[in-house]
Amino acid sequence: MSAPSHRLLLLGEAASATLKLCQQRPEFADWTLEALNSPDDSPFEASLTPSTKLLLLSPPHTNATNTALAAEAAFRALLLQRGMSYSVVHAEDGGWLQGVLQACGHATRPERQTLRRWACDACSDPDCEHRLFQDLLARRPG
Repeated sequence: MSAPSHRLLLLGEAASATLKLCQQRPEFADWTLEALNSPDDSPFEASLTPSTKLLLLSPPHTNATNTALAAEAAFRALLLQRGMSYSVVHAEDGGWLQGVLQACGHATRPERQTLRRWACDACSDPDCEHRLFQDLLARRPG
């Protein structure tokens, strides 16, 4: 059997639980899967390779615990300080598995049919966040 060609590192309070779900999926059979629930768990930078995909599991901000929000903020600060690229996966339908599959190229994102009016300060929609970020970058002086 050959060595795994990809490595996935899940970061966030729900990382271990989501890792267990990923381990049951055939899409990840040739991946090395790891999870860190807290930035204090382990110094992970030393073992990163170019094929490592870092995914930060963002808690749903409407009902997240203070611990989960603090862990997310600490991971973001650490990754920013180290200049490491990562993707943020938002929970959908009570879990992160679908977003992890999509971020790793194992699933396509269904078309969103949103007719509700959203309040930006309470929004955790990843498409909305991406559009806002892209608009802000476009406005930055070159």
